[in-house]
Parts: sequence; C-alpha cells; structure tokens
Amino acid sequence: MNTVGYWQVHDKNNLVRNQHLHHLAWGPKKKVHTWPIYFVNSFKFHTEDWSYGKKTINCGVCVKGDDGGADENYYYGIIKEIVQVEYPGEPTKRLVLLNCEWFDVAVNRGVKVHPQYGIVEINHRRRYKKYDPFIIPTNAIQVYYVPYPEKIKEKVDWWVVIKTKPRGTVDDRYALEVAYQDLTTNVDSVANGDVLCNLGDEGEYEELETIIEVAEGIEDEDEDEYEDVNEYEDVDFDEEADENED
Repeated sequence: MNTVGYWQVHDKNNLVRNQHLHHLAWGPKKKVHTWPIYFVNSFKFHTEDWSYGKKTINCGVCVKGDDGGADENYYYGIIKEIVQVEYPGEPTKRLVLLNCEWFDVAVNRGVKVHPQYGIVEINHRRRYKKYDPFIIPTNAIQVYYVPYPEKIKEKVDWWVVIKTKPRGTVDDRYALEVAYQDLTTNVDSVANGDVLCNLGDEGEYEELETIIEVAEGIEDEDEDEYEDVNEYEDVDFDEEADENED
C-alpha cells in the first residue's frame, strides 16, 4: 500500500470525499489473477513461458516513454506475467498489468538505430537497471526479435526489432501521411453552341456528310430491289399449274 497516498486521501483536512479515491488509496488486494494470453489493441500477447517452444513468439513488447528529458524513447522488453489486480470497495475496480523485463535503452550500448534505414537493434544481454516493470496493456505495441546469423560474430549479442501490425484494424501509429492534390482547375466558360460546333474540324464534318449521302444511296438501291421482289408476290401459281397441264 502506498502509505503517502493513503494518508493524503484519508486525512480529513484534505477534504477528499470521492469514495473511489479512498478505495484506491487502500491499494489492491493481495490476491491477483494471472493469464498466459491477453488480447488488446488487436494484438495477441503471450507470456515468455507460454511462447516457449511455439512457432510464433508473441511475448515481445514495446512502449513509448521518456526519461525525464525532452526526447521520447521506446522501451523494448519481454512479457514475464499478465496480472489482474482488484481494488476493494464497490463497484468492483480491476486493472490488468503487463509485468515486463526491459532491455537496456542506453544508445549504442543497449539500443542502436540505423541512421539511414531506421532499423532498431537491441542488446539482448543487457537489462534496464531501474525497477519499472509494469505497464498498462493499452499502451503496448507488439514486437518480435530476430537474431543475426551465427557466422556474424560481431552481431551475436544483438537482435533486430520488428514491429507487428495490428490484426484486422488500421492503427494510426502505423498510418502513412496522405498526399493531397489540389483538384480545382480554371476552365473558361463557353456557350453551348460553341461546344457543339467546336467538337471537330470542318473537314471532318464534310467527310461525315459524304458518308451519310453514300449510305442513303445504298438504302435507296436496296428499296428498289425489294420492290422488284414484291412484283412476284402477285403471281397466281395455280393458274400457272393449269397452263402446264394443258
């Protein structure tokens, strides 16, 4: 229990009347629940023990933080435990925490970032010295670590950090900047008659008129042929048959 927070909340002179703050000041219960798997932010996290021997390693974790300075740092680690703590009082107040073991974040000693390609490497033999193991799962980003080939002796202590993309969703943290284009254009206003007249050159219209005249001439010839055929429609074939018998 945080004794400083307890006395600050329960001191009557501070006039703290919020019962939730009073319950939190008592601290969590001694009994906690643990899980080997936890789903959050479209990631599926495993503890280190649960990931052992499996084809996929889901115990790598990354979180953005700061060391008190102006610059923000990324902390890389491995999930040791997934615990749920519960606070006394009603309504029930529960909180899930990731208990992590962090790698050293000292530049060039624990973490290296390639200046051109941005590839992050961590020294898996070095650990973060300060005691700060717990993080809230909603702040966690899933990563996995890839070792170098054994033949590269100078990289035997270093792993490459690969960030995992969330499943089924688009995370703003991984979204690329959208390039916008000005779609407005200046178009001179024209009359409807000018639009119709300026669709083609005059020579093209003359050629089109010639094609239409030729097509009409072909239709007239076809109609004459149909008229010649229709003349035979009035012939009485019975009379012709009688004449042939005679």
